[in-house]
Amino acid sequence: MDYLGRITTQNEPPSVDLQRWTELIARHPSLAPARTVTGVNPFTKKPQDYRPHPGVACVILEGTEVGMMMWAEDGSSQIAVWATSSVVEKVATEVAAELGCVFERG
Repeated sequence: MDYLGRITTQNEPPSVDLQRWTELIARHPSLAPARTVTGVNPFTKKPQDYRPHPGVACVILEGTEVGMMMWAEDGSSQIAVWATSSVVEKVATEVAAELGCVFERG
């Protein structure tokens, strides 16, 4: 997956709201919460569930995962957009508009 761009506000400092973003993930038809993955704990060697941050969403188009949008954990209040297809840009633009933000490519 390649980095496509970011969803942010035009105001300084950027201020995308995490609560509004997670609510949008739940209701947007092209977004789905990232799934919990079971792996092996490297210390105990036992199975362990790894739960994603609630601000991580899969972009699903026509039943296929084609990208991800991830809440930036660096305190910048932005959403990073990753994609395997340029069609994700349309979804990112729609999401940005719903959040009162902009999508910046690159």
